Amino acid sequence: MDLKREKVEVERLVLGMYVAELDRPWIDTPFLLQGFLLDDPEDVHTLMSTCTFVYIDRTKSLGNQYVAPAKQSVAIKREGSVVRLKEPKSKISSNSISSQADGEIPANKISFFDVLKDFKSKSQENTESPDNGATIY
Repeated sequence: MDLKREKVEVERLVLGMYVAELDRPWIDTPFLLQGFLLDDPEDVHTLMSTCTFVYIDRTKSLGNQYVAPAKQSVAIKREGSVVRLKEPKSKISSNSISSQADGEIPANKISFFDVLKDFKSKSQENTESPDNGATIY
C-alpha cells in the first residue's frame, strides 16, 4: 500500500485526512493550495461538489487517519582501521580477581582512555615516519 498516494472517493473523506492530489487540475478548483489538511467540513462539501475522487497522503494526515511510513533498513558503512589492543604487561593475578569481587578495580586493568592515548601516539608516529607506511594497529 502506497501511503503517499491512496485513492479515496469523496464520499469517504473524513476530517484529518491530507489531500495530496485531486482527480483534476488544481487550477479548476476553488482551492488555493496544492495539498491541504481537511480540517473544515466546508472543504469536504466543496470537494464533494467538485471532484469524484482525491488522493490522500496518510503520512501527513492527522488523528485516526495517520499511518506511519514503513521503516527502511539502512546499512551504515564505516571505513577506518582496525584497532587492536596490546596484551597487558602483566597477567591478572588471583588477588586482582578477588578484588573485583569486592567491587575494586584492579590496578593493571586497561582503561578506554589508555587505549585512546595509545592510538593517538601510534597515529602520530605513522604520520611522522618518512616512509608513511600503512601500519595498522
